[in-house]
Amino acid sequence: MHDMCEKYTLLNAYEDSRDSRSAYVFEYTVQKGDMVDNPRIAPDLYIRKVSVVMSKCDDLYTLTTIAPESVWSEKGTAAKR
Repeated sequence: MHDMCEKYTLLNAYEDSRDSRSAYVFEYTVQKGDMVDNPRIAPDLYIRKVSVVMSKCDDLYTLTTIAPESVWSEKGTAAKR
């Protein structure tokens, strides 16, 4: 039987301010597990994700950036700007 669940770990969650508006930031890792239906992607692949949620008037905006954990230390700082 395959483990059909991705494994999530929340690393950081905080409120920030951008252009005088609140932004909610979530940084987490995901282990892809057996849900990946691509033989070129290892089931033990870890991905780092940063998601930002903001609103303006009645509109909600979200942005998520991802990178393999193996390259996050090199490129992750730029992704969080």
